[in-house]
Amino acid sequence: DANTVIIGTVDGVTGITTNGGSITLNTGNGPLTINNPITSLNGNITLSTGETLESEIVTLTLAANLSAGSGIIDLLSADDIIQTAGSILASTGSLRVRTTDTDASVSVPPAVITLTQATNNVGTLAGSILESGDSFSYGDADGLTIGSVLGTLGVTTAGGNITITTPGALTVSQAVSSGAGAITLNVNGGTLTNNNTITSSGT
Repeated sequence: DANTVIIGTVDGVTGITTNGGSITLNTGNGPLTINNPITSLNGNITLSTGETLESEIVTLTLAANLSAGSGIIDLLSADDIIQTAGSILASTGSLRVRTTDTDASVSVPPAVITLTQATNNVGTLAGSILESGDSFSYGDADGLTIGSVLGTLGVTTAGGNITITTPGALTVSQAVSSGAGAITLNVNGGTLTNNNTITSSGT
């Protein structure tokens, strides 16, 4: 779609469901809001927003479940990615999170990537946050691996804070790097296994 898209209810049909088929939603210039569930039954789910002007703030908002089973959930936004409700579910699959806005010459607030619902549950996480100072936060319901998803390795920001929280085991199989940002890995009752590098010059 060229502009704003809201996933809701139309003529009694709620959200989007496929029987294993992939789901792709894209806005060329505007926000994308998920108000009702998207379910792919092990197919991939790709959600992305775009913008034509760097001064615009274009947000991907998750307010309902994304369910991909063993598939990949791929989130891409020009600016913020915010989860206000619902769960990100790919317990035997993967989640990739990326932002694209890198123009530091335009004065806009740092973007926020906040995916912290306690019921989120994915097997593998990867993220690439490109804009200077943009932060990344993710919370999971149980064990989690920071790994490789669709060619994105580990979790990186350009000076923004990284916070990852899980009550289960957290395995770092690919690098976690934040530049001058702080890195916080909360393993509440589980174990942290570091098989790569965790790099930050922040505190």
